[in-house]
Amino acid sequence: MTPKEKAEELVERYEYIGEYVSEIWITDYLIKQCALICVEQMIEACEGYIKGIKYWQDVKQEINKI
Repeated sequence: MTPKEKAEELVERYEYIGEYVSEIWITDYLIKQCALICVEQMIEACEGYIKGIKYWQDVKQEINKI
């Protein structure tokens, strides 16, 4: 899966959750922030694994482009 595809998948998953939370209004900004938090956690988990860190940094850039 490319970084762009992964970024789109993460954002879509948070959008899906937002559809079912009727009491809370979730903006596109908050959805993207949730996805970015997820990616930051993955980057931290991949410390020492340069290829993994690069992939998740690319995903983070793609989320910011959405």
